Amino acid sequence: MAKLGRYLGAKAPIGYKKKKKYYISKTGNKKTYNVLEPDKTFAPQVKDIFERYKSWQSINKLMRYYIQNGIKSNTSKDYTCIALRRILTNPVYCQANEKAYEYFKNLGCIITDKRENFTGEFGISAFRRSRTNKWIISIGEHKPIISAKDFIFVQDIIYKRSENKIRKTNGTVALLSGILRCKNCGAYMRPYSKSGSRFYYVCEMKENSRKCKCDTKNIRGDLFDQQILDYVIKITDSKKNEFRSFNKKKNHITKKQIDISEKIKVLENQINENENSISNLIKKIASSNNETIEKYIEQKIEELDRQIKSFQAQIESFKNQNDNFTKEKLNIEIVSASIIKLKNKTIDTITKRNLLKNIIKELGWDGSSFFISLFNHL
Repeated sequence: MAKLGRYLGAKAPIGYKKKKKYYISKTGNKKTYNVLEPDKTFAPQVKDIFERYKSWQSINKLMRYYIQNGIKSNTSKDYTCIALRRILTNPVYCQANEKAYEYFKNLGCIITDKRENFTGEFGISAFRRSRTNKWIISIGEHKPIISAKDFIFVQDIIYKRSENKIRKTNGTVALLSGILRCKNCGAYMRPYSKSGSRFYYVCEMKENSRKCKCDTKNIRGDLFDQQILDYVIKITDSKKNEFRSFNKKKNHITKKQIDISEKIKVLENQINENENSISNLIKKIASSNNETIEKYIEQKIEELDRQIKSFQAQIESFKNQNDNFTKEKLNIEIVSASIIKLKNKTIDTITKRNLLKNIIKELGWDGSSFFISLFNHL
């Protein structure tokens, strides 16, 4: 399908909409496949993204511009660096002309169409999209949004400029990275190093919007990490009785699951009985010539079938309950084990962070105080 230029994605990329196209197969059956058509609302936005990047050559600056001006994506979300980079590197927008043919050929891609077919009328269809893997490149059935010249120019900038890479969090130092959120806007607070082990948590929205969308006060990370760690250990220590009752809770859940299993077996037996009864009644209809008898037999079959559907619904409900009990039991085990391991002073920061993720349900900072809630009624 990729070689035929058809669109294979579950969702259309921003700037396009999916449209079904019909055809008759060799066997005479009616078949469908997806093609892309420009989205009048967001195709101009894609053009704007490419134009501004050509000028600014900075994804961070591009992201800040869109956030500060309240321009959102087709999912009504603020643009991120990752989302913008995906747009800027997606070949689907590129015009399929001879320049594009040479560019993808030089990348070592598998090109399924002949060079003379790259006339520029349509866009590129790319499968197995990656700079390191060999793409399958073909001519799509959609109109391009970006000229091949501009697309290639942007790829060269992105590839050469290491400053455009997304800044990674300091995973070996910041304990609460990926846990702590800004209470005012809901964005994550990322670690920002100053010197040595001293660093600050900064609201990501504040940083990206240059204080336009959020102005939450930073917090010194190394001190806050220790404060939260001490707080969690103190809270869990004060509730030792609850931890001792974890085994009782698990045993109680196990008993409920056994009871559910027995109920499911009863219902399954009833379903089997009904199915056997229906089978016997069908045989009676086949050997009967009395319309009155057949009428009552059919009514009985319908009643038995309704019962089967009711039993099946009950079984499904019981299975869902059982799944929930299994998850609850697993959560109890995870929280209990995490609390014990967290008190080990020899474990590294990354391990501690993963343990805290099992214990902390929500952690927020509003610029002056923190708000925290823990899992499993802690």
